[in-house]
Amino acid sequence: MTEDQRSTAPLYQPATSALQTDGGEHQFFDRIEDYPYTHYTDAIGDAKQLTYRDQYEEAEALLLWCIEFIEAESTVKRYRELPKAYYRRLATIYRAQDRQMDEIALIERYMAATDEIGGTADAELINRLETAQEMSQND
Repeated sequence: MTEDQRSTAPLYQPATSALQTDGGEHQFFDRIEDYPYTHYTDAIGDAKQLTYRDQYEEAEALLLWCIEFIEAESTVKRYRELPKAYYRRLATIYRAQDRQMDEIALIERYMAATDEIGGTADAELINRLETAQEMSQND
């Protein structure tokens, strides 16, 4: 494989019906077979690489899958805190694309999910929300 082929090759292949899950451990998440990962933590490296390659649509789709997985798992496993890195990374993509309304909706989603599990929202994401709201008013 040449260097050009490596830089444009997809980091993952969409899951097929032949993909086996982990024996039902993740039954709470009905999109587990959408990607070839058994847990959202397995996907963060690929999400970063997609972002570095400016493949924002693919990175957004993968990060949204991770976030849906996180939110589903948080209610089943009774998390007290959500892994904020996934929300922050997607918010950064939205900001880079001047998609303030998507950034606001994402952070509000994070805050609602955090509230639902009885957690405390991350101060950095709260500040980011305020900044995005100000930016959206200036547009």
